[in-house]
Amino acid sequence: MRPIHKISEPASLSAYRQTPLATFDGMPSQAKQDLKTQLLSEQGHLCAYCMSRIEPLKMKVAHWHSQKYSDEQLAYANLLACCKGGEGNPPPGQYCDTRQGDRDLMYNPATPAHHGRMKIRYLGNGTIRSDDADFDGQLNEVLNLNLPKLVRNRRAVVDAVRQKLSSLPGTRKKAELTKLVRKWESPDSQSRLNPYCEVALHILRRHQNCP
Repeated sequence: MRPIHKISEPASLSAYRQTPLATFDGMPSQAKQDLKTQLLSEQGHLCAYCMSRIEPLKMKVAHWHSQKYSDEQLAYANLLACCKGGEGNPPPGQYCDTRQGDRDLMYNPATPAHHGRMKIRYLGNGTIRSDDADFDGQLNEVLNLNLPKLVRNRRAVVDAVRQKLSSLPGTRKKAELTKLVRKWESPDSQSRLNPYCEVALHILRRHQNCP
């Protein structure tokens, strides 16, 4: 999970929200397409929760506060792009928004005031944790972000970064670390970030802060 910085909402979403009795499920196809495009761009084509790669045909528009909060179902700050999260699987195999359902989460990765409160960190074995005990429980019980396949994917990033760090010449380490950080935090020409980028950045920034 990484902090998401919202940009201006699509004009078509703003216009639709002003129509009488507007609902998320009744959104016109063009407005929904504009919404997906905008969400993907600002999230670097990564799922808002697990950070796996998502694309227009392999994603869903999720609600941080579910649609039971009717006054928020078209609020742009409440909308996130998420992966399919094991749709069709039994609950133990579901994750992200599919697993969340109508349950509440303490923190929204797209709310600036929540960014510092999430207290996310990544362990060397690929596990995601929060130093906020209640939120840590939600990462596991509500989002299922320590599903084995997600742990394996994050562990692969940990191993790749560690291998790269071990090959850095000592006298060039600081400059090389800066270069690696920029690589992992910068989107490509199609506005795509590397999957699980925050895992790599967690490790690299920790090394940058070492004396």
